[in-house]
Amino acid sequence: MSHGSESHHYPNRKDHTHRDACDEPDAPDKATGKTRYINDMVLPHMLIGKILHAGRAHAEIVSIDTADAENLPGVHCVLTGRIPRA
Repeated sequence: MSHGSESHHYPNRKDHTHRDACDEPDAPDKATGKTRYINDMVLPHMLIGKILHAGRAHAEIVSIDTADAENLPGVHCVLTGRIPRA
């Protein structure tokens, strides 16, 4: 059994381990930081959501004090799993 290159299993594969730059046309832009991702986009009136998970698995949440979060600058809404009474 050969421990060298196993390119004989893949007849069209080249003997080197890296891919040619032409295989990934966007590789140079990704490597230099020029590629824009969805998280880089900012739209007018865009809101950003954050999630705070319980600090303990399977804990029973008895109450949540949202006052500090509601008073932070830029906060538009604080949601919890509580269903408000009609």
